[in-house]
Amino acid sequence: MAPEGKLTTGEWYEAAEFWHTEEHQGCPCCRGRHCVFRSEWGDRVEYYCTACDFSASRDRQTGRCFTTTETGRERPSAVLDDLALYNGELMER
Repeated sequence: MAPEGKLTTGEWYEAAEFWHTEEHQGCPCCRGRHCVFRSEWGDRVEYYCTACDFSASRDRQTGRCFTTTETGRERPSAVLDDLALYNGELMER
């Protein structure tokens, strides 16, 4: 059940749920195994991959899903990437 192409946030969440259970804590984004943690924060359930920073979550109360990527297997951008660049520019001045 590896996702192909563009998926909705709900489809990414379903893939994350499947890969966590059926592929030994696997990641649908990088296809790594033993790298995904499942956590619950109130009504939110999240699957997070430590190998590629992929994250998919669902709000159980509203049913809304969220993900770090909508386009496929590329590494999701991280806020820290932009902050590191910004800080580097400040240090050069």
